[in-house]
Amino acid sequence: MCYENPLYLAEEAAALDLLADGRVALGISRGSPEPAQRGMNLISSTLLTETTGDSFADLQAEQIERYRAAFTAAGHRRTPRVSVSRSIFPVMNDIDRRYFGVRGQGSTDQVGVIDGFTSTFGKTYAAEPDVLIDQLRADAALMSADTLTLTIPNQLGVDYNLHVLASFADHVAPALGWEPTKR
Repeated sequence: MCYENPLYLAEEAAALDLLADGRVALGISRGSPEPAQRGMNLISSTLLTETTGDSFADLQAEQIERYRAAFTAAGHRRTPRVSVSRSIFPVMNDIDRRYFGVRGQGSTDQVGVIDGFTSTFGKTYAAEPDVLIDQLRADAALMSADTLTLTIPNQLGVDYNLHVLASFADHVAPALGWEPTKR
């Protein structure tokens, strides 16, 4: 509900909470169309409201390039950080194959309509690690980002999600030159 009247938003949230018997958990954050001029880092969305025929990754890479140019033009002296998110599932065993093996083969960007806007969603990456590595290297936005956020379905449970994260960290990330953050 970008740039909605805050009173309208509060009214809608209250009505929804009544209908949901008090189960609504509302999260609100501040958005701005000019984050680069203000010196903020970029967290690029998992969808774009552009449908030019270009791939999601190419559109997102263009967004990142424009953001970095605006950041520099605004006179900021530091290098901006950019984060992208992707659904990535290394297929390591039969369980992974059952969950994601078919979905990942030939996966393409998806196009849908949200709030009247035609939007492009990024594809799901699901394959054996060597195939994933090649696919991810071809993702222009991912390769130009500083941070990758993995989006994984929480309904599969903590243990399975730990398996997905460990498989990515052990079998995919090192081949892309990524290392875990040291704390």
